[in-house]
Amino acid sequence: VLNTPAGGPWGGSVPIFGIPARLPNATLKPEQTTSWEVGGDLGFLNERAGFVLTYYHATTKNQIIPVNISGATGYTSEILNAGQITNQGWELMLRATPLKLDNGFRWDMTVNWARNTNKVDYLYGNLQSLDLGGQWNVEVEARKGQPYGDLYGFDWLRCNGAQITAGACTSAQKGMLLLSSSGLPQGNPQATVLGNYNPQWTGGFENRFSYGAWDLDILFDGQYGGSGFSGTQWVGTQAGGLAASLNGRKTGPYTADMTIKGVLPDGVVNGTTETQKTTAWSYCHNFFNANSPAVLNASYLKLRTLRLAYNVPASVMHQIGFSSADVAFVGSNLLLFAHTRNIDPETAYSSGSNVQGLESGQFPSARSYGISVSIRP
Repeated sequence: VLNTPAGGPWGGSVPIFGIPARLPNATLKPEQTTSWEVGGDLGFLNERAGFVLTYYHATTKNQIIPVNISGATGYTSEILNAGQITNQGWELMLRATPLKLDNGFRWDMTVNWARNTNKVDYLYGNLQSLDLGGQWNVEVEARKGQPYGDLYGFDWLRCNGAQITAGACTSAQKGMLLLSSSGLPQGNPQATVLGNYNPQWTGGFENRFSYGAWDLDILFDGQYGGSGFSGTQWVGTQAGGLAASLNGRKTGPYTADMTIKGVLPDGVVNGTTETQKTTAWSYCHNFFNANSPAVLNASYLKLRTLRLAYNVPASVMHQIGFSSADVAFVGSNLLLFAHTRNIDPETAYSSGSNVQGLESGQFPSARSYGISVSIRP
């Protein structure tokens, strides 16, 4: 207890001490990664074009992870060597010089692409799943035999084989929402995989143009695929603060012919396709019964960096005792192209490596502008 850091003071001045809730482990082994890779680096046309291609395979074992244990022990978790994960994938870099003119103009291009797949091979003891953390009922879990990074949460009830057998819907309605008697989607009480935060691939392309004393660098990068749960989307739609909540409530509850405004969910009630609209208020407030409406496609493309530089002539710099210098305008995160409308898909709820793919009111990545001056002796 005496070695435990003090917590917040009690009564304004008395420091509070307590026993940690995490059981330490004196027998921990260091994590160990065994990997191999093979690849090639080829150039053509006097290095005007070329590529680097690599395939890798890595196995990491003895991963150090906190595991929940019975509170009857006096602790809530223990640090263990609790996992083994296999990663494998491809990395590709293409390089080319499309233009190289006699007047000094040059255009260089680089394209990068990478794809990684993984699988949880082993967890501690008889564990079949390990909860790595989460929010709003969406958990990031590692499950034996499954990809690392799956997001588990709650979806809507839909017409499936069991529902067809029970007569709640027909085979022609398979996959449709099962609605309540009030015409609202119903939450499935059984958690399921809503997505995986890992992208199918990442990539980027850079163009550099140089002419005389001027250099212009333009870098785009991004990812394709991957999912993320957005607390902003979930709460904002439920509270009516986002454009997604406008459906069915443009001019009030009724039109001129007394037809009710509202939303008509694409679902069935007791085997019959729903034809009765529900109010937008009821429909949006029902969002809290499932997480799936706020699981978004995390694909994006960003204009990551734009840099325009002027290289001061060496003859000028030599006169003041320096060898060279350049002055550059630099902009970062200037443009974003994404499927998500209300958040930056690159924004994360946590900076930890285990809990990703979750967002909850985070600020987007900052756009920045600056001037850079580099002087070399």
